[in-house]
Amino acid sequence: MDVTTSPILIRQEFCEGRSRTHYFEIREKSAFINLFDDYIQVFSVNCDYLGDYDWFYLAAAIQSMWNVVAIEEAQQKNEEEQSSEEVCDVAQSENINCKPEQSSCPPGQTSCPRENWGTSDEDQLQGWRECAACWNHYKKLHEHDEEIPKEENVGIEIPQDIMEEVTEPVEDYQEILEENEPVIVEQPEGMTIVDIPSELELYEEVSEKTDIEIAREENQKAQMYLEMAKKEFSPNDIRIRKQKILVAALAGYIHDLDMVLNPPEEPEQLELPMFRNNDQRKEWLRNHRDWGVWYTDEHIGCTYYKYDFENGARLIAEEYESKYTDHVSYLHLINGPKVPRGKNGQTKWTIHDCYTKYPNSESELVEFLKWIQKGEK
Repeated sequence: MDVTTSPILIRQEFCEGRSRTHYFEIREKSAFINLFDDYIQVFSVNCDYLGDYDWFYLAAAIQSMWNVVAIEEAQQKNEEEQSSEEVCDVAQSENINCKPEQSSCPPGQTSCPRENWGTSDEDQLQGWRECAACWNHYKKLHEHDEEIPKEENVGIEIPQDIMEEVTEPVEDYQEILEENEPVIVEQPEGMTIVDIPSELELYEEVSEKTDIEIAREENQKAQMYLEMAKKEFSPNDIRIRKQKILVAALAGYIHDLDMVLNPPEEPEQLELPMFRNNDQRKEWLRNHRDWGVWYTDEHIGCTYYKYDFENGARLIAEEYESKYTDHVSYLHLINGPKVPRGKNGQTKWTIHDCYTKYPNSESELVEFLKWIQKGEK
């Protein structure tokens, strides 16, 4: 079987005009394979998904089984011929003797066992005919002996003198070699020692496709197989459930990878307006939704907004839904320059190095906004 054309022939035989799902028995249980144009999908007897394989591996497996079957048939035929030969020899020994010519007996038969079979000419002729039939049967059994080649003993021929040296008894070991210690063997004449690499070179198939391109192709295939499987199996079938999980996992992987490769751009922050009085400053703080959503925590129903100032400070608005009012919000001022002190020596607002659960008051933040605009002037 040609390894280059056999996958094409097998695909034509098993796919064209036939069902592409094939079941086969393994230890009194049923496994199955799905045959697709590009590859084969294999499931175990427990309906476990074993992976996707190229058509080449199915062709190689079929060729391997053909070889095994051919060897078994040859061995069985040889055993049957030997058994028939033994039966024929037993039949000859049990029959009454006749007296044919010496050359008409099968090889190894020195005398005719039928020579005293009868006294009449008719009986003697009948005995000779039976001996001739035995001879023809013998030839028929052994006519294919020369066609069946004997198995050759494939191996390394070692000179006799070396074999004698190897087979000499070893008396006492002076020391035990430690693990992984190299053993130095003297090379005899006439023999070549070939170094076998300790690590086999793994096969690598290179592709120019990116990970996200491969994931999208696999997701499309998985969705296609899911739609095909829905036509054959019920929604609660384990194969349908596994395929749905595979589709969802690939979709999630594609989304996460896309977020890493193409992160969303943050919306452009609005410029800080010029406030004329504290009422405008308070109104700007209460309208923190105009800053744009920064982060949403669906577990606790909280939405965060932020505004970054040029001096390095960040103002975070923490907003919760409320049954009684539109929302409840808390403001947190993080980082920024050194806080100025008032006449009494106290700081005009509180600043935190990181986010904490303690918010800033509205009056503190009004002073902070007033100080920023004074500094810009």
